Amino acid sequence: GYYIHSDVFGVAGDFITSPEISQMFGELIAIWFVNEWMMIGAPENVQLVEMGPGRGTMADDMLRAFSKFPELSKALSVHLVEVSVTLSRLQEEKLSATPDQPAPSSKEGELHYKSCLSKYGPCVYWYRDIKDVPAGCNMFVAHEFFDALPIHKFQKTEHGWREVLVDIDPETENKLRFVLARGDTPASKLALKEHGGCALIADYGHHGDKQDTFRGFKDHALHEVLENPGCADLTSDVDFSYLKQHTDGK
Repeated sequence: GYYIHSDVFGVAGDFITSPEISQMFGELIAIWFVNEWMMIGAPENVQLVEMGPGRGTMADDMLRAFSKFPELSKALSVHLVEVSVTLSRLQEEKLSATPDQPAPSSKEGELHYKSCLSKYGPCVYWYRDIKDVPAGCNMFVAHEFFDALPIHKFQKTEHGWREVLVDIDPETENKLRFVLARGDTPASKLALKEHGGCALIADYGHHGDKQDTFRGFKDHALHEVLENPGCADLTSDVDFSYLKQHTDGK
């Protein structure tokens, strides 16, 4: 529930992301997508899909840059995957030409829960699940998104790899602790082709060569991950080698 109820970004929050520092970040990302759009033949209908769009700052900077390319701006619609009511409201305030005025649905049976006409022209739609985004030529962008997804943590022991689990500390009231699984767990045993498109993932991470990177941040400082659950940012470095194995990207 960390992202659900409040604005956690910026100086008054727990951390600052790149788009909040300079508009040039979003503009440079936009130019990358302009080039990709041209390389795939400048299709007349293309969907920009952002996962975890924060306050909507990067989307706003990208749309402003896209507006310099009229043909792309005309072909574009924006699809934001966001589960937080609080953040979706901030995104709408940032992007909408007329807040609280929904954009017209273009297809019957669309699964967005909110829409608006952006101040730069393209329509914007909100979804709670990426599976609800309509099929089409999609250009995905994810900035500091994968680091916030749930993870599995493992530790090598004399009995092989064991999953690290969270348990209630029996010796201290209202305190959590890490424990090793006694045996194998399901996690210890164990994503663009059809319609074309591309994806750009911007995050901090590694290529499978780091060890434990699970940590918490609160008020711009490191924070014990098991203290005050839901009140601090929990993050882990992204394993980009894993992402490459499951995509056609490079």
